[in-house]
Amino acid sequence: TETPRYKPTESASNLTITNITATTMELRWERGNGNGVAVIANEGEAIDIEAIRDSVEIWNPYSNEYGTGPNFVNGTVVYTGYQDSVVVKNLNPLSTYHFAVVEYNQYYLSTGYVTYYRTQSVPVKSAKTLAGKKYFWVGGSGTWSEFSKHWATTSGGKAFHSTIPGSGDDVVFDAKSFTAPDQYVLIDT
Repeated sequence: TETPRYKPTESASNLTITNITATTMELRWERGNGNGVAVIANEGEAIDIEAIRDSVEIWNPYSNEYGTGPNFVNGTVVYTGYQDSVVVKNLNPLSTYHFAVVEYNQYYLSTGYVTYYRTQSVPVKSAKTLAGKKYFWVGGSGTWSEFSKHWATTSGGKAFHSTIPGSGDDVVFDAKSFTAPDQYVLIDT
């Protein structure tokens, strides 16, 4: 039986998505009046707000890495807590992600914890991750972390990236990568 007096009366609002990369996005929102907030994410499909039901789950702080939190409705929990922002990590390049920010009140009753969700006016938003950068190995043998000597922006190029490749980037070894036989790349990170 639902008990409306336990639900938050104000939803989170003004959800924004910024600082989008190939594998991360930053979400910010204004808090409602729940004693916690859950951020739910789904790759490729909108969050089914109508499927949210009050539950007996205990919300613990979850990793902000997509896919590592518990499933909830048709998404994955990427944040629970009291703050008004999170950087979601572990996203796939060139993929659309849908987010919902749901205020909740969690109480300890004689039977255990009960969580009541505010499902009206839930802020939802989607955004697409960027393509990864292309990193071309040049200069023969070397160490992976030496980005200013070996990770060029073009094949055989002399302009270099300012960081090593990340998980969403493409790494290219081609005919212009090595200058002699038996050259190697030492992975040091």
